[in-house]
Amino acid sequence: MRNLRLPLFFACLVLPALVFAGGGAFPDGLRPPLGDVLERSGPDELIPVSIVLREQAGGEQLRLVGAGLDRAARRQAVIGRLKAIAAGTQGPLVQALRGDSRVQNIRPLWIGNLVGVEATPELIRRIAARPEVAWVNHNPKVDVALLRPDNLAPDMERPEGGTPAEIECGTDLMGAPRVWNELGITGRGAVIAVVDSGVCYTHPDIINQIWVNPGEDLDGDGAVFDLDDANGVDDDANGYVDDFIGWDFDQNDNDPDDENSHGSHVAGTVAGDGTSGTEAGVAPDAAIMVVRVGLQFSDEVSVWAGMQYAAENGADSISMSLGWPHNQNPDRATWRQNSENTIEAGTAMVVAAGNEGQGSEPDNIRTPSDVPRIITVAATDCSDNIASFSSRGPVTWQDVPQYGDWPYPPGLVKPDVAGPGVSTRSHAFCSGYSSKSGTSMATPHVAGAVALMMEANPGLAHDEIKQVLMDTSIDLGAVGKDNHYGQGRVDAFAAVDAVFGLSFAGVELVEAGPDYGNGDGGIDTGEIVTVAVNLESQWDDTTAVNVRGSLSTSTPGVTLVHDYATWPDVPPLGSVQTAAPHFSVRIDEGCNYPIDFILDLAYNDRVSSARFSLRVGTAFPVVLLVDDFESDQGWTTGGTATTGHFVRDDPNEVEDDFNGFSQPEDDVTPDPGVAAWVTGNANGPNGSDDVDDGNAWVQSPVVDGTNLDSLNLAYSRYYYAFPGTIPPSNFMRAQWSIDGVAWANLEELSGSDAEWTAVNVPLPPSAYAPGLQIRFWVEEASAGLNDAVIELLVDEVNLAGTRIQCDLFTPPVVNRPNGVGDTLFVDHDGVNVRLDWTVPVADGAHDPATLYRIHRSTDPSTGFTADGMSIEPWHVETGEASLPGIVYFLVTAENGGGPE
Repeated sequence: MRNLRLPLFFACLVLPALVFAGGGAFPDGLRPPLGDVLERSGPDELIPVSIVLREQAGGEQLRLVGAGLDRAARRQAVIGRLKAIAAGTQGPLVQALRGDSRVQNIRPLWIGNLVGVEATPELIRRIAARPEVAWVNHNPKVDVALLRPDNLAPDMERPEGGTPAEIECGTDLMGAPRVWNELGITGRGAVIAVVDSGVCYTHPDIINQIWVNPGEDLDGDGAVFDLDDANGVDDDANGYVDDFIGWDFDQNDNDPDDENSHGSHVAGTVAGDGTSGTEAGVAPDAAIMVVRVGLQFSDEVSVWAGMQYAAENGADSISMSLGWPHNQNPDRATWRQNSENTIEAGTAMVVAAGNEGQGSEPDNIRTPSDVPRIITVAATDCSDNIASFSSRGPVTWQDVPQYGDWPYPPGLVKPDVAGPGVSTRSHAFCSGYSSKSGTSMATPHVAGAVALMMEANPGLAHDEIKQVLMDTSIDLGAVGKDNHYGQGRVDAFAAVDAVFGLSFAGVELVEAGPDYGNGDGGIDTGEIVTVAVNLESQWDDTTAVNVRGSLSTSTPGVTLVHDYATWPDVPPLGSVQTAAPHFSVRIDEGCNYPIDFILDLAYNDRVSSARFSLRVGTAFPVVLLVDDFESDQGWTTGGTATTGHFVRDDPNEVEDDFNGFSQPEDDVTPDPGVAAWVTGNANGPNGSDDVDDGNAWVQSPVVDGTNLDSLNLAYSRYYYAFPGTIPPSNFMRAQWSIDGVAWANLEELSGSDAEWTAVNVPLPPSAYAPGLQIRFWVEEASAGLNDAVIELLVDEVNLAGTRIQCDLFTPPVVNRPNGVGDTLFVDHDGVNVRLDWTVPVADGAHDPATLYRIHRSTDPSTGFTADGMSIEPWHVETGEASLPGIVYFLVTAENGGGPE
């Protein structure tokens, strides 16, 4: 019997606040064997690659932006931060690629801050040398299928009016029918993205379970692939036109239909409803989001794009029955980064271990199922024997740039759990059934169990899902978690029952009063903040009674003042908040970091725990720099150009040779403003004082970017560059730096944009530092016969965002309180001990107590040790009554004037 710890909400794994990929991992920027591929390729051959940028989101950064938010808001916040990082770093690269004839199929992604392209060898080498690029990786299509065919012909569809549907043996073995019949849970409301070869959505057993994109369902009828909704418009602004049920990332269209039956078989195991005779689906009312990434062959960028689509469109989980053997050289570092980001965005990942059971460790588990946080699935038969083909662990990341963890031996134990995957009966393409074997078949069994869990408790996050699946699994093979079965074969009924009940539903911060805080609604250093916790019940026929909980944290610099609370009884499907005085915490030090809490709950005959995070600090709007250039605010100029250096002046109108203007007459500041930064500001013929034979720049004064939560640069620019060159050689760039030496691009233009254009771009989190500067740079490199007229004007610069501030709170100075007296009342319930005492009397020389300290000892003659705090005249010692021996307690009072 294993100890069962059932988290209801799990804060994600702590990673560095910001990860800079690469760091010299590949000196030429080409991840092997890309260099060899380029050498063997013709000069005009287009090579598929993925371009991984240096700046990547870190786990702690993503956890911080989602701290204290519910699941939906957390998804939005995390995706927003990932998009901001991509927008703040990809722009110049993507702009350069889109203006180059040597590249096609440009696919920018924010899920891991990368860009997929097909480009010539020369251009790929130039891309790899760019300062914002960590490495470039070869991205060919490879065989990623995980299927062991049983060579059985498809079964005939059950005739109309036949016997009731039989239940597929794996679905039955996992206890899914008990979940349906005893708990009334069928996966309704859960969305599972099947990232595979597509799904034949017309199969009678799945057509009613196909996810319909609400943003594209214009008539709201929920019809699958409804052509009445087709209008050629991206109605939900997710980047995909008429994506009614998902997307085909292999053919880049909106029809993710299946052409080889693999994805259809997988989808049937997740959610098939048995209409045609066999109830294959573990969660027959779950919705299937169809994400096609290839038939038998796929490339990494297509799958990453599918993961991004699933996360952005609200999938609760991904079921991925594909993977890259290590001998196919997957970009494991990028897989891990992208998988972590998908998980942080609120989409669980359930992935097949692989079918190389006879291979050698630690390279037996495929990628991405070797990613530590992913739920990796092995295959068993319906007698709980491990399948001979099921890939075995352990895995190691010791040689993977950026990570270097889990050294082998012993490595990381994988897989995590097992599911039935031998002779699994499910959908045969568009009608009937067939039997297939593979970890491909085991994975959707587990994904179906996840769908059931999500209906039972919609607030679940990936890490808690994984932990509950392992804690409730049937231990097989060696005792405990092993490299064959993982923790054991999933028990769907036990997993769902474990999370079915009360779930975490958010927190509310309540400042306890002027004696404890400054009243700004945030968490500041020195404050005592009251934390009210909301719970909601998923039971529809049972009341949760005697609900109580204790709060703990291991975050440094945080003291629990009141760590015990109770809730009113929770009616079926109801929600409640902790009874006053709730929980209380004191912030002793630091700013702008997450506090990780564990809430241990007990109610009815159950125990469980919830995890959540709160952020220290409060976000306030901040303007770092605003300048209309009507006066000198400390900008500097320079450059190598022979003419055309920046001047702050009223622009002179200069007409070009084509009835246009290389330099406009006016700035963009409303009258009476007249000035802008202008290159040369010629007052003569076109090109008489433009930028020639070098570069010119204008650079802002230094501003302080510390403790920022967001930052955007807005400006207006007028850029004239004629004639253009192929390849581009003349550029305008907006840049940032934190040391004045290394500059990163926010915008890069090569082609002319001869009109005043307002630009607004986010800065990445790595810019949130002291010493931040902005620079506008323009360069002419097409000298001689190709001499061009280059002019740049800049006006109305605004650098603004939000800053996390912590205002140090000092309690008001008052007279010290009287003591609590000699009487301490003690009670217990066999588990917890409750202490009560008399409130000290206030008099002319003593003010009221605002805080009590609890001390304990097993021998008073040797002194007491501080053990807790309370702002109420009582305190609960959780679990104390069940411990042996005698314990003595001492309670003292204090306030802003000091201790009693």
